[in-house]
Amino acid sequence: MTFKDPVASPVNGLVLSEEAFFFERSLDLLSVIGLDGYFKRINPVFTQTLGYSEAELLASPFLDFVHPDDHFATLAEMEKVKTGIPTLNFENRYRTKDGCYRWLGWTASPQIVRGVIYCVARDMTQQKEAEAALQQPCGRMKTVCGWRSPLPN
Repeated sequence: MTFKDPVASPVNGLVLSEEAFFFERSLDLLSVIGLDGYFKRINPVFTQTLGYSEAELLASPFLDFVHPDDHFATLAEMEKVKTGIPTLNFENRYRTKDGCYRWLGWTASPQIVRGVIYCVARDMTQQKEAEAALQQPCGRMKTVCGWRSPLPN
């Protein structure tokens, strides 16, 4: 099978290229972001995770969805990527349509000549919540017993 072989989509019966099938059926959040800061293409997991329509996500700069406390780090990472340096592990929070925030872990591959950045994100919210929950009992134990953990808070 070559990368150009068509694949029948089980969702709607359309015949898609393997690339399109991969993009549409991936379990991760896949996107193409322009160097202008706008999403150019997103996969369905973006809309499922964040609750916005595709049109809403494409109409605004991606930074509009980033948590205000993460703007500086996100802009710094974007500037790095714009120089051609890929992102291997970057985390920030994205606002959902209902006003909550989801932690996303990103990798990104810039294609400066094409003016785009190919991105893969994974929803890390449950992992972040589990990490925070693990810190809670330790913090309470230190307070109640005066015990000092060698682990950071």
